[in-house]
Amino acid sequence: MIDPRITDLPAFLKEAGLEPVVSQRYHQIHDEGFDLGHDQAQPDGTLVNAAIWFLTGDEAFCPWPGTRHVPDKKGRIDTLAKASAFLAAEIARLKARENEEASQQD
Repeated sequence: MIDPRITDLPAFLKEAGLEPVVSQRYHQIHDEGFDLGHDQAQPDGTLVNAAIWFLTGDEAFCPWPGTRHVPDKKGRIDTLAKASAFLAAEIARLKARENEEASQQD
């Protein structure tokens, strides 16, 4: 389900299939509190492993022991959106790190 608070997404992002991903990432940040600060505190690989775990259900990739997840429980699009949102969070985390490192070199 697309978050109704996402109202101004450009058409090309919708056409590219990114609306569910943006909606999920919005939910992670605004409803769960998983913002950039939270994500930066995660060890390297955590968010990528979370994406793999969401896609496969393979507990070997679960970064949070004791947490249960059933792939595709709410449908394949939902699973893909959640995994993609984890990857988007990892990209944002890495970009912030790169920007911080670049500013320290100046």
